Amino acid sequence: MCVLSASGSAGLSDDSDCGPMKSYATYYEDNPTYQANTLSAWKTAHPSKHHMDADRLLAAQKVLAQNNHSASFLVVRNHHLIWESYFNGAKPNSSMNVHSISKSIMAALVGIALERGQIASLNQPVADILGHQFKIQDEKRKISIRHLLTMTSGLDWKEDVTEYEIERTSNWLQAIFSLPGTSRPGVRFNYSTGDTHILSAVLTHATGQSLCAFAHEVLFDPLNIRAAHWGRDKQGYSSGGCNLYLTPREIATVAALFLQNGKWNNRLIVSPSWMQQMWTPQAKVDSKYDYGYLWWILSLGGYPTYKMWGWGGQFVYIMPSLDLMIVMTSSTATEHRDLDGDDFVETYILPALTVKE
Repeated sequence: MCVLSASGSAGLSDDSDCGPMKSYATYYEDNPTYQANTLSAWKTAHPSKHHMDADRLLAAQKVLAQNNHSASFLVVRNHHLIWESYFNGAKPNSSMNVHSISKSIMAALVGIALERGQIASLNQPVADILGHQFKIQDEKRKISIRHLLTMTSGLDWKEDVTEYEIERTSNWLQAIFSLPGTSRPGVRFNYSTGDTHILSAVLTHATGQSLCAFAHEVLFDPLNIRAAHWGRDKQGYSSGGCNLYLTPREIATVAALFLQNGKWNNRLIVSPSWMQQMWTPQAKVDSKYDYGYLWWILSLGGYPTYKMWGWGGQFVYIMPSLDLMIVMTSSTATEHRDLDGDDFVETYILPALTVKE
């Protein structure tokens, strides 16, 4: 198990739950592909058995196949895997970096820690948990766990810019806390992988385990999932909001848990009240998106939709009123232009519904 060292840092140790135990010099890893030893089991069925048109789904598959970065395309309806295809050498057991899909998974972990009493309250200041380990000054001492979940810390973070400044420092978390504030905590939404890296440290110190080890104990193990790898920073903290490696079927399993209101095989893993909070708009992003607790919230085709969204073409769409989930992943070994996932779902997936329940 990954444990805190006597000095209070996350510490690096051998841990079969968390993959290769080494820290990285760069904020984002170079996105290798691992091979999972097991394959998540799913009930399968022909699309027509669940009121979807196979020809239209085949047309959707052909569109993705034209992109030389596409990796997978899965459609789940009524708890059955009704479509599964892979591209460009990817296989069902290919475990790739899911990037910011891990942020939505982290939100569930916060809810579990809250339910277990390891976190006292979402309004608890981060400084109460991390103030002994990091220098947190002035207005930043008011940053709460809720602010991290809603991306409203007020820290001056520019996504895809600040990370590359942070990685040149010796202590990434301290460098994040040392960023200037641009607003009071709780005032303004600003998408920040820095906020979620702080959240990783919060969970580490609150639970006494690395984020990765805690995730396996309370979430992945009950779902029979094994992360192939979860990256770490120079102090040994699991990457907060990136560098988590799962297979597409494993991603679908996590999404299915959420679709089933936090239950899996009649076992309650995430409380229904926390599910409701995660999916309740907490911040307005723009005219299309609201933001819950590390979840994107929108409407597609008139249906309420909850989205897990990772850099480079990692998409999960959950549409509870249709009992429908779509998973699409891409290789990010090299940079490429992202697919417009929202347009894809509205153009190819929703028209495949033959009965809109």
